Amino acid sequence: MSKLKILLVDDEPEILQVLKIHLSTFDYDISTAEDGTSALNAVNENPPDIAFLDYSLPQLNGKTLLKFIKRRSPATYVVMVSGRASMDIARECLEFGAFDYIQKPFNLDRVTEVLRAIALVRGMEED
Repeated sequence: MSKLKILLVDDEPEILQVLKIHLSTFDYDISTAEDGTSALNAVNENPPDIAFLDYSLPQLNGKTLLKFIKRRSPATYVVMVSGRASMDIARECLEFGAFDYIQKPFNLDRVTEVLRAIALVRGMEED
């Protein structure tokens, strides 16, 4: 079986670095993007299995990108990440097809929990 492809999208390079280091301890194919346009291009070229997507991005916001990803690649699990603590934002993202919502600053155990949940759902879908 091939490695799961994960796309990390955040305009804060240090967040991308922390996530990439954490996820590199697992067996994933990881790519990154620092803005919405780069993420859009990455999804068009090679849709990821999982995307961690910042809500507030330059050029193309996370909500618009979420909608695009779900149209282009409905099987992609999108996890929205935001520094804005808002139940309205979380609810809206889930309504547009996000698998989950993680608030910044996040702890890496939460990221691992979400990946485990995705693995469980993927396993159920394959049965």
